Amino acid sequence: MTAPGNAPTPTRDEASRTHLRVHEEFLTANPQALQTAPGSQADVWCHEFLPQEVWRESAAVHEATHAVLTRLVGMTPTRVALARSRDEVAGGTYSSTGTADAQQFVVVCVGAGPFPAARLQKAGYSHPELEKCIRQFCASGDLANAQSYVTSGYVADIDQAIRDSIRLLADPSAERAVDALTRALLAAESLGEGEIAAILDPHSLTHDRAGVWVPRRRLPIVAAISPSRAL
Repeated sequence: MTAPGNAPTPTRDEASRTHLRVHEEFLTANPQALQTAPGSQADVWCHEFLPQEVWRESAAVHEATHAVLTRLVGMTPTRVALARSRDEVAGGTYSSTGTADAQQFVVVCVGAGPFPAARLQKAGYSHPELEKCIRQFCASGDLANAQSYVTSGYVADIDQAIRDSIRLLADPSAERAVDALTRALLAAESLGEGEIAAILDPHSLTHDRAGVWVPRRRLPIVAAISPSRAL
């Protein structure tokens, strides 16, 4: 049995089916869209049409966000890495260690979807279908990890975790930490525990477990080394 938080990496066929389901609502309304190449940033409706440098930065933001949220719930990020090629199913990975409630692990899992989507919107990539693609397909592995806690019997509220992650990342120090780690990850492509700590320590990220909703009378669990699906 797979441990919660360690959902297996999907095959390429599984990823393709998930991608199609994410876009299905929009394709039903406009079936010709599948054949339409975007003419401007605001027209980009799928992550596959993002320019390479934009896609890569968004993947780095995704992994950096996992690491910052890990710190904010009182655990230790041990590695972040970008995929070597855009053709890989997973755009990056992260891992962590420490003790926390399952709900706090879910916050770390699901928070890396909305944050890159919001960043892309600020940069002019504002198509609602792209936002859904980034939040639901590009973070589909993270959502599967979050759901694995629920199916394993832990009490976890995924919607609440998304709200908590957005609030935690709205703090200016957290945003600056994500930016700093993103720049370093783009340059190095892989960062270990010590390198991550050296980048995040100056930002004085405060452990905010009290600010994350958790169910009462729950035993903590220990973090596993778990992959993250990015862009």
